[in-house]
Amino acid sequence: MVPPSVLLEPSYVITFELILLDKNLASASDRVYAWGAFPLLDFDLQVNNGWFKLPLILGRYVQRINKFKDIEGRIKRNIDEWVSNLYI
Repeated sequence: MVPPSVLLEPSYVITFELILLDKNLASASDRVYAWGAFPLLDFDLQVNNGWFKLPLILGRYVQRINKFKDIEGRIKRNIDEWVSNLYI
């Protein structure tokens, strides 16, 4: 669900989380294994449309990462933090 076009701002992103589910259904120990962020708008400030590759980063979402170049830099510094790609 995307807000109406008049309410969209360039900073809007969709955050994806890969959740590791516990095998025990009675347990509540599911945890976030990886996350990724996808910009809602393209360079023309239109809703992104098409096929995309989104890197997933190990661990929970970190709020201090607020630019896509920070995600790229994190992967460059330590390739082990990159889990996989999500194709959307």
